[in-house]
Amino acid sequence: MTENAIAVNARQVGYSDLAGRGDALQVCGQKRGDRYYLYVGHFWSLGISILDVTDPAHPEIIRYLPSPTPNTWHINLQVGDDLLMVANERIIPGWGTLPPDSPFEAGVQLYDVRDPHSPRRLGAWKTSGSGTHRNWYAGGRYAYLAASEDGFEGRFLVILDVADPEHPVEAGRWWIPGQGVKHGEKPWWPTEHRVGHYTLHGVIPSGDRVYLAYEDFGIRILDAADPARPVLQGERNLHPPFAGYSHTTLPLPERNLLVVAEETILYNCQEQQKRIWMMDVREPGNPVPISTLPLPTEPSGEPKWCEKGGRFGPHNLHENRPGGFQSDTLLFNAFFNAGLRVWDVRDPFVPVEVASFIPPAPAHMVDPRPNAPRTISSQDVYVDDRGYCFLTDYNAGLYVVALTGEAGALMHLPSAAR
Repeated sequence: MTENAIAVNARQVGYSDLAGRGDALQVCGQKRGDRYYLYVGHFWSLGISILDVTDPAHPEIIRYLPSPTPNTWHINLQVGDDLLMVANERIIPGWGTLPPDSPFEAGVQLYDVRDPHSPRRLGAWKTSGSGTHRNWYAGGRYAYLAASEDGFEGRFLVILDVADPEHPVEAGRWWIPGQGVKHGEKPWWPTEHRVGHYTLHGVIPSGDRVYLAYEDFGIRILDAADPARPVLQGERNLHPPFAGYSHTTLPLPERNLLVVAEETILYNCQEQQKRIWMMDVREPGNPVPISTLPLPTEPSGEPKWCEKGGRFGPHNLHENRPGGFQSDTLLFNAFFNAGLRVWDVRDPFVPVEVASFIPPAPAHMVDPRPNAPRTISSQDVYVDDRGYCFLTDYNAGLYVVALTGEAGALMHLPSAAR
């Protein structure tokens, strides 16, 4: 167990330093019979760890898949129908230790994980540009990619047919007019010196609708009933005047709500505060922001968030994936230097924070970048159907947390996970 963590309505259940590969980003879960597995993508170890977390107090690494090409990130991964889809993406220049022009792979790679101990490499879909970033696949015929391609300004949506995972093929695509430079379009946003962030960050579908987080373009809602011809239904951009950088668009379809998490980028609050928005999308042509989730407050005696070092603000949400914990009233976010935060949104106009877990500063630094702050950097959270929260840090590995008290009761699960 980890000492000096700060918890409210939460307790630490387990921990793993991932065999010294503590640079963990996205985490995704899989249930096979009565066994529970996790897939963890790494920042600098350049590969994927597979864990058996059936006993959440003792996560066990059962396999490590190294990257076939050293300059390739696999920081996004998706599991559904015993198929693992791994993003292949060039490491952002300045984030790695290799020269920026080192070889890399771009696209996605598919694995058969019916036996998580022995993943079987299947087919790949390749693209140009930097690769793919925050993709979605939760089973079925189609995957949804935030993809790049030479001749396009920024990433855009590619719908991938994976019915034959050894030979995945593009089924359709959609982009914001102006991105298709090779089609004669011209960007109407600033492109010199890379001012702003005008690109698709992530995608989550729900039924025939696809929700796009388009960074400083805000959000887009598409009708993709015909994957070959997605149609724009609605859009909303709160930037300016607000901070921008839409990172995740999480639909709560039973309530006609959309959760829009922005991403904090700069250290020490050197930018406008990023937030998590609640939007009413009952009319998809007119998404309406109705509230923001309350920002965390510093525990008594602790430094101000902006003085603690690192980033303060939202990052990855638990995404209600099939097979995991699903709720339209509890939201979970890995809030960088504020750790895991949990909100009750039964009243979407007045969200309330009900739990938090703040790990201590990492014992060892994995981040090779000069002047990287030695503070926690919670990156992603996945909650399984037992209620265990798996929280990653890109210097400290994996924490396993269970909610207690009022927050645990709101999960409406057997008491074992509490």
